[in-house]
Amino acid sequence: SISVTMRTPGHDFELAAGMTLAVEPMITLGRPEVGFGDSTRWSVITKDRSPAAHYEHTVAVTEYGVSVLTDGNENEPGGAGGETS
Repeated sequence: SISVTMRTPGHDFELAAGMTLAVEPMITLGRPEVGFGDSTRWSVITKDRSPAAHYEHTVAVTEYGVSVLTDGNENEPGGAGGETS
């Protein structure tokens, strides 16, 4: 199953050209519930302690669609040099 967690539930927003954002999925082998590993709230762990992987991409919203800035394909559609919708 896929679980999406929002930091501020109930606060919708609309993406607009000129915005950039980080997409940071965490894929787990166990349950989707997560917690913080320490008091700094920087480390995230699965509550059931199952193995997990985390990665990040930076996405730019343009007037033509979106561009994934960190995919390594600078000259490909969707890379830092091109957009896709």
